[in-house]
Amino acid sequence: MGYARNHWSTTSSDWVFNALLYDLLTENGKAVGIMTNCSTWNSIDMPMRKYFVERKMVECVISLPGKIFATNIATTLIILSHNNDSIRMIDAIIATVAYHSETCGNRIKAC
Repeated sequence: MGYARNHWSTTSSDWVFNALLYDLLTENGKAVGIMTNCSTWNSIDMPMRKYFVERKMVECVISLPGKIFATNIATTLIILSHNNDSIRMIDAIIATVAYHSETCGNRIKAC
């Protein structure tokens, strides 16, 4: 992970953490990292995202809605593993909107 370590000073801490997670994986292991949504699209992190994708390190990316962790900051889960030929993209924000419209949020009692 030499390239990744050389670029730590010019990337967000989210990707530094993901690189450390990946270093800890066993051959058949998986890891789940959590990061802010902006780390998935901002320009400063583009070299690290490219590094992860080109080396087939990303298995899945899941966009989560804001307020899921008692903050308005929307987050993303990233599933890391070895030798991924494709990346599954899941938008859990859409699923959350459907859930809230059908069940009145996470309340058990009637709305």
